[in-house]
Amino acid sequence: MYGVLGIIAFGFIVYLALQAQHTVGIEIIVPQVKAGEPEKIVGDFYRWYTDPKTKRSFDVVRFFAPGATSSIAGTIISTGVDPVLCGGDIPGRIEVKKAVVKGDQSTVRVFMNINGGISTVSLKKIDDSWKIIGFVCSK
Repeated sequence: MYGVLGIIAFGFIVYLALQAQHTVGIEIIVPQVKAGEPEKIVGDFYRWYTDPKTKRSFDVVRFFAPGATSSIAGTIISTGVDPVLCGGDIPGRIEVKKAVVKGDQSTVRVFMNINGGISTVSLKKIDDSWKIIGFVCSK
């Protein structure tokens, strides 16, 4: 269904999540929003991604639109940078900002305290649920 590249991409994301699991004490700040809103999805994903106690490595697919993991893996391969954290280091604080929603598309900016990294997370509404379709890092 996802093809070989999708499986490789998924493996990359699981690998990155497992690498993040050695970190504790990360503060993740999310605006007060209803369950299912883009900010909540992004905050939940970052909690999952950086949680040292999580044993749900394959649970990551619930956050992503079909094919999105291939795009993320492509970014990692071409740049060598983890687009989720905008680098290789795990920040001590992650701040999720309010979403900008335009129809079935949304972007959420995420600020990292460690390297001044800002990840813009793109989401798409699929079957009434927001799903992550990509990450773009900037400073």
